[in-house]
Amino acid sequence: MKGRVFIVHWKSSETSKYAKKLKREGWVVEAESQNVMRAFDRIKENKPDAVIIYLNRRPKKGREVGFTVKSIKMTNHLPVVFVNGQENARKNTQRRVPNAIFSTSKELNEALDRVCKKEEEE
Repeated sequence: MKGRVFIVHWKSSETSKYAKKLKREGWVVEAESQNVMRAFDRIKENKPDAVIIYLNRRPKKGREVGFTVKSIKMTNHLPVVFVNGQENARKNTQRRVPNAIFSTSKELNEALDRVCKKEEEE
C-alpha cells in the first residue's frame, strides 16, 4: 500500500474511473462526488495522506473544499493536489489555495509519491 488518498470530483462515473486507476497503482482510495460538506467531513474523519481535487468539473466547488482543508487547523497539514482543469480554473485556485500542488492526471501517481514520501520524512 502506497498510502490513503481522498478524491473530490463532481461526476460519479469519472470519480469511479479515477479511483480504480489509483487503486491499481497501490493507493487506498475514498471519494466524494456529490456534496461539499460531506467531502470535508469525511476528510476530517479519515485524514488521508493526500486530498485529490479534480478541477475539470465545477472548479469553484473543488476550490472551496481545498481552501477549507488548508484553512482549518485540524486538516491544514494535509497535502492538497489539484488535478487538470482549464488554465483559468488553475490560476484562480492557485490564488485561493497558494500552498496546493497542481498536477495532470497523467502525472498524478508520481505527484502523490512525492507528496506522501515528503510527509513521511517530516
